[in-house]
Amino acid sequence: MRITTGLAALAILWTSCTGSGGSTACAPLDARTVSIEIPSSIQGDVKIAFTIASTTVATIDARVEVSRDGGITWYTARVRESLTGLATSVAGTRHECTWDTLRDVGFRDNDGLQLRVVPHSSNRAGEAKSIAVPSPDNRAIASRNVDNYMIHYGAVDDAVTKAAEKHDLVVLHPLTGKIPVSTIREIQDGVDPADPADDVLVLAYISIGEDLRTVGVNDDAMLTDPRFVGDGSGPRIDPRGPNADGHSLVGVAPLGAASNGGTGYASWYLDDNDVDRSPTQTGDGKPDRNAHFGGCFVNAGDPAWFDVLDAMTFDGPDRMPGLRELLTTTHGRGYACDGLFLDTIDTCAPNSYTDSSSTNQSEFEWTAPGFAAFIERLANAYPGSLILQNRGLFFYDPRHPHYAVNPRSSVDFLMFESYRLNSNTFETYNPYYYADNKHNVAPKLLAEANRHDGFRIVSLGYAEGPTGVLTPLTLTGQSTIGFDILIDDIRDARGLGFLHYLSNAAIDLPNTFAGDHDIVDVTPPVWSSTYNDNDKPWPEAAQAPTPRVGIQEIVSGPNSATLRWDIAVDQHRVGFRAYYQTTPFDFDADPDLATATMVDIENNPSATYVGIGPGIFANEATIQGLESNKTYWFCIRAHDSLGHEEKNRVSMATMPLGLKSMTIDGNFSDWTTVAVAHSDPADVPDSAGPDWLDISYANDKDNLYVRFTSENAFNLDGSPTSAWSRYLVFFDCDNNASTGYAATTAVGSELLVTGESLYKQKEGVFNDGLLSGIAIAPKTSVTQCEFAIPLSFIFAIAPGATKLRALFVNDDVYDYAPNAGFVEIRLVAP
Repeated sequence: MRITTGLAALAILWTSCTGSGGSTACAPLDARTVSIEIPSSIQGDVKIAFTIASTTVATIDARVEVSRDGGITWYTARVRESLTGLATSVAGTRHECTWDTLRDVGFRDNDGLQLRVVPHSSNRAGEAKSIAVPSPDNRAIASRNVDNYMIHYGAVDDAVTKAAEKHDLVVLHPLTGKIPVSTIREIQDGVDPADPADDVLVLAYISIGEDLRTVGVNDDAMLTDPRFVGDGSGPRIDPRGPNADGHSLVGVAPLGAASNGGTGYASWYLDDNDVDRSPTQTGDGKPDRNAHFGGCFVNAGDPAWFDVLDAMTFDGPDRMPGLRELLTTTHGRGYACDGLFLDTIDTCAPNSYTDSSSTNQSEFEWTAPGFAAFIERLANAYPGSLILQNRGLFFYDPRHPHYAVNPRSSVDFLMFESYRLNSNTFETYNPYYYADNKHNVAPKLLAEANRHDGFRIVSLGYAEGPTGVLTPLTLTGQSTIGFDILIDDIRDARGLGFLHYLSNAAIDLPNTFAGDHDIVDVTPPVWSSTYNDNDKPWPEAAQAPTPRVGIQEIVSGPNSATLRWDIAVDQHRVGFRAYYQTTPFDFDADPDLATATMVDIENNPSATYVGIGPGIFANEATIQGLESNKTYWFCIRAHDSLGHEEKNRVSMATMPLGLKSMTIDGNFSDWTTVAVAHSDPADVPDSAGPDWLDISYANDKDNLYVRFTSENAFNLDGSPTSAWSRYLVFFDCDNNASTGYAATTAVGSELLVTGESLYKQKEGVFNDGLLSGIAIAPKTSVTQCEFAIPLSFIFAIAPGATKLRALFVNDDVYDYAPNAGFVEIRLVAP
């Protein structure tokens, strides 16, 4: 929240005592600060301990003061507690308070910071003590407190500067705007240069997925310039081969393969578009370019490209600022911005987004792991600098292989451009794309944004459209055309928790319209869903998904329970709390669940969050320390950062696992206390295999036991309609989809149960040999079945394994349980 009180107004100016004859010296106060203790690093609210001693005074007041200029000028520090009537003693009495460092010293390096504690009474001061304070590490905290932002690609004059100073976060384009360093400093200092509380975070634009230096430089000229030749091993192409679209991106060689059409250019250039367009799948040996702007596409995962981008300077041969120049004071012009706005990340978009008929083809999805590695390296190379990722939304969507390599923990902000209002002048907005953004894309982004290592989402809308319907002039008060449309855009984006900004198509119209018309959050979060059961095929517009409220799934574990749930949306950051007890909830008698055990839970990615589906949920958390073989009831509620909590009444029960032995005899009475791990719908016709229903598991020190039920009766050997067994159970023993036989993209199987036997599997090999027969019953007319696998076979593959992935398949009618993802098995240690 922006603070408007000038810190200069809080400066301490001690005046002399005044008597009838004029100024006289004040009598000294018998009190002194003996010591001050502060943490070795300064971040956010900081605990300060200080000791005050006196030989004559029993109680004293104290004031904490801060200096930002090495002790020349002192200001009253903002502390949370009242420091009046503090006890003192001859030896000294210790006290504590909480100092708001973000408001008092801001978030930039300062070697002149000092802190002192002044004991005082009325206008008399005792002996103060001061200590040096390390520079604060407050940028990340400041980023979480941003209430509004501005993005501006044009030149920056006094009017733009004044508008920028009224925002918490500003994105500028130093190259396009030719912005002097002094102007950036002026904006960073905010409206009141003396008050760090209104300082502005300034991020600088930089392109990482296209080499803007190559715009206007043809291929032949590039070969005569060492900057574009590098080691001569480029351009590069997809190392997975030309037909790997949509395949896994885990473990892809970051440098790719040399183009089959020839090399001679720097290793970071790409040739996949030409491979895709060629009848023989052969590149032309020249860098692919952005068809609209002319720059060469880049593999950001090439470490050599990071080094080049890091060293560029505005006044050097590249004629554009690089990472080091933009983030430090010691290289080039020394812009010392607070972070970077990373553009052209869509270079690594899914290959399915474009094809040879597209106006700007991009077939470089294989570079996605490298883009994520670039962002991680940037965060490590410049710790404390902020990162805003522009576009690249596919990284945070589990429908794409990019999700497995996303850079979430290295990103502070993610921009959602044209969420509703785009820059076209022939339409107000596109109803199909807007509905898809709102109901299909946004829920998945919010799942990632609200994780403990998540980011904030900023959205950008355009006040463009048909004449008489929308005009950018409304943003600056020069018109009222489209006012209601713009207000609806703000409310829509803010309702999802986005920080919203509106501009013109050129993004060079500074304004405060979005901030001036922000909405007040007085409501709790509302449940939604990452799986849209009301999606529609193009060109129909998607409808809102059916909300998946509260707890959705429980997986019993050893003295634990793993809870799974989906998302809730709110204007402010959403968190979740789990409530549990050993009796069913009485929501009428205890609507606030005050008698239940409550725990704040981190919404980590669910182990089954691979793709989307009716049984796949975005979040999970494990509650430990439960008693085995005892039933617990659970409820999950969502709250926002302001404290608003919704009151859903959805609950589920489970019994944490303990060691449990089973007799494989076709009598299922020993399974009555074992929770169902997965329930599948009756959704296929009768066949030679099962129509999967309920699946359960347990283990003792020797065996893993599995039980399943089927809607139809079948025989284990597939008879009478098949010559072999049609039920298959795949086990991913090392809980790693990228190893073993690829049963699906989520399960890499090392063991297979089919018929009455256990087989080995490995990468690319369905049957790597028979291991053993298994105990299984019954074998005919099966509607429920139980079998055992010796743990020795599992531990031979993954010693000490505690988590397995299981997939149940009827390959006669291709019924999968689950339909997407896997059943997670958690072993109880012997």
